[in-house]
Amino acid sequence: MSDNMYIQKEIDTETAEKIYRHLYKTLGNAIGFQVARDIIGMGEDEFDPDKAEESLNTIINTLAATFGRKTASNMVIVTIRSEFEDEISTAILSKINFGNIV
Repeated sequence: MSDNMYIQKEIDTETAEKIYRHLYKTLGNAIGFQVARDIIGMGEDEFDPDKAEESLNTIINTLAATFGRKTASNMVIVTIRSEFEDEISTAILSKINFGNIV
C-alpha cells in the first residue's frame, strides 16, 4: 500500500476546487496566508481547473509532508465532511487513497 495520499478515482473539477480552496483557507487562517503559500508553493487562486486532481494532490501531499500524514488526512476528512452532504462526502472520501493511515 502506498505511503502517499492521492486521488485514486476521478473527482470532478468543481469538487476538487472546493476541497482545495477550503483546505487552503483553513491552513491560511491557522498559520497565515503567506506562510501557507510558502509551504504549499502555490496560492489559493492558483488552482488549475485543467489539472484539478493534480492541484488537489499537490496540496494534500504538501500538507502530509509538512504536518504528517495523519494530520493531513484529518484535515481532508473534516474539510470534505463539512463542505458536502453525508452521502456525497462518503462518495468523495471513497475516491481518496489515504495510504496506510486510515
